Amino acid sequence: MKFTKLYKLLKEDFYFSFDYIIPTEKEKLIYDFYMLNYISNCFNQSIYSEDKEKEDIALSIKDTEDKLLNFLKEELLGAVLYSICCEVRHISDDVCRDSSKQQIKKIKDAGYLQEFIKYIRLYVGYSEIIIPSGDYGNYNFSKELEYSEKEKEYTNLKNNRSTHRERLASYKAFLDSNIDRAKFVEMCFVCFDKFDWGGKYESGFGGKAWANICSAWLRLNETKTKNEMFIWIDHIYDLQHNNNYVLDKVKSYYKTSGNMKWLKNVLDFKAKVKNPWFLLKNCSSDMINLGAKTLKLCGFGTWDEFIQFKKEETKQIKEKPKKN
Repeated sequence: MKFTKLYKLLKEDFYFSFDYIIPTEKEKLIYDFYMLNYISNCFNQSIYSEDKEKEDIALSIKDTEDKLLNFLKEELLGAVLYSICCEVRHISDDVCRDSSKQQIKKIKDAGYLQEFIKYIRLYVGYSEIIIPSGDYGNYNFSKELEYSEKEKEYTNLKNNRSTHRERLASYKAFLDSNIDRAKFVEMCFVCFDKFDWGGKYESGFGGKAWANICSAWLRLNETKTKNEMFIWIDHIYDLQHNNNYVLDKVKSYYKTSGNMKWLKNVLDFKAKVKNPWFLLKNCSSDMINLGAKTLKLCGFGTWDEFIQFKKEETKQIKEKPKKN
């Protein structure tokens, strides 16, 4: 967002009518999350009952927390669950070194035999057809279905099998198994943690990285408080499997085909930024309004003051005499 547009947004008044709208763009969504985390920590919402302006800010922050945190919790639980399904399907091929008999023993010892058999029977059946039909639940997999259709045009693999169709088949097998999603992720944890993944591709699939992803999913699923959600949503964004970020399995997180570089750039920027005004300029218009007014009350000045400070700082650097 250009600074001139940001300046215009900051001139708009929002008191008594502020209503945070969740952005559709994934990049603005994550910037809004990090900005909300920042202003929630710097603004004590419990001490402003007699100051109308500050009370409005406090109520607006609380309302935004309720909306954004609960939305992101379900959004990431859905996206990461799909990613887990994409990976656990490899228990049925030569990526996993364990034989089916060895897998059954380990799963049975862990207490998930019934769930395992339900899932694997459905997956093996679904993976043999082009695209499993029917309901895919609440999550939007339109881009995955689009990729599957494209693959049909150029793939001549045995039984019409291809990566995106098998991923969808795995997720559909989970949905139709009617296994509780937390129980399913627990089962997947056992598969990743106990099975031998040193097979054909030597740890490029499954294993401890995916076991850690399952553990993080379970922790996010169990969150109840605001602080817990801030911690585990942040952790989910950082999660990586053997080759990339966990969200790279979900096409709605792509900016270009197969490209998750934008997420790395956001995470790097968040880790390095020292002034919250820099973070704010990348947020949605609603978060810019709320963030700017909160930063001012927290002692960070105004946007105009920040720009003036940066100009003077740049001028001093340019005028600084060079060493001989």
